[in-house]
Amino acid sequence: MKQLTRVFLFQANRQADQSHELAPRPPQGLPGHVMVYHRFWRERGWHPRQVDSLTREELFWLPIIAAAEEEAAEALRPKDKD
Repeated sequence: MKQLTRVFLFQANRQADQSHELAPRPPQGLPGHVMVYHRFWRERGWHPRQVDSLTREELFWLPIIAAAEEEAAEALRPKDKD
């Protein structure tokens, strides 16, 4: 459990953009697709079978689109004036 918490903390701090060598490893035995299921469940309330119906191309592009959308929203956010 603590190892998985470290993974989420690393991602939340935007350290996931850094070298994968620095990223904490998920717990041994955790299948990678379960993290994909979790993300879709959390963000969209999707059941794993709904995620399974996505094509590889869709799975590839969806996080890229989400990241670009988040980056655009950040750019449009008013900046603090000191």
